[in-house]
Amino acid sequence: MIRSLVVPLAFGFVLLAGRPARADVVFNLQLTADGNSRWYEFFSDAFAQLDRGFVVSGVPNPALDGFFLISPNADPFNPTVYQQIGGGGDVFPNEANFSSSYSLTYADAGLTGIGEETAAITALSLDFDNDIADDDSLLGVGYTTTPSNVSGTVRLLNGLVTGIDLTSNVQLAYDGAGLGLGTLLYDGVFGITGSQFSLFVDDSNPTFPTYPDARYVWDVQGTVTNLAAVPEPSSFALLTLAGGIFGARRWRRRAATHVS
Repeated sequence: MIRSLVVPLAFGFVLLAGRPARADVVFNLQLTADGNSRWYEFFSDAFAQLDRGFVVSGVPNPALDGFFLISPNADPFNPTVYQQIGGGGDVFPNEANFSSSYSLTYADAGLTGIGEETAAITALSLDFDNDIADDDSLLGVGYTTTPSNVSGTVRLLNGLVTGIDLTSNVQLAYDGAGLGLGTLLYDGVFGITGSQFSLFVDDSNPTFPTYPDARYVWDVQGTVTNLAAVPEPSSFALLTLAGGIFGARRWRRRAATHVS
């Protein structure tokens, strides 16, 4: 009996010893922005709003989302006056459906893929320049997005991500060398709570003598749309009960086989 167990156990140890370390998992984020997401350029007294179609020659153009004057609004972040300026701009080129330039990485060590689990977020990748284009045409270049101080967890059910709790600092950086301004840095925060994400950056950089600072604001909210659905509590309880019954039956069959 003892000898018959030695070979399988030894073989199992060899398999475990030869198993490669589990790599962290990259989870792509599919982001859909709310219609009231906005970008502000206080230097020009202008803002854009995703769901505000710009009227050109009497015809609303939903592809154009700006620009409107900031100054007629007592609270710029809750505008009630949309006074058009200029010939129209497309600040949100992909409209509400942001491109696939966003992902997070979470630690896979210790995960079983069974039931409810949590895992620590270890990295974050963002590129808002693809979806909030703002002053790219003026400066002649896009901007980079650099996350830092990333922390949080993902919630999983049977190996599928069902929720995210994440906070991160972000820095948006323009190369303003073409205008003699050097690097323009804008610092803010990005976060996800459950399935809701938010980006808020409100920062300024000096420009030219006698000119105001270049104050830009990214005020964007929306939803992470590719999270797995969580079953209703009653359904989840039934799944858990079924899993327990199935496991118990397997244990009894194995025990009966061992006795015989």
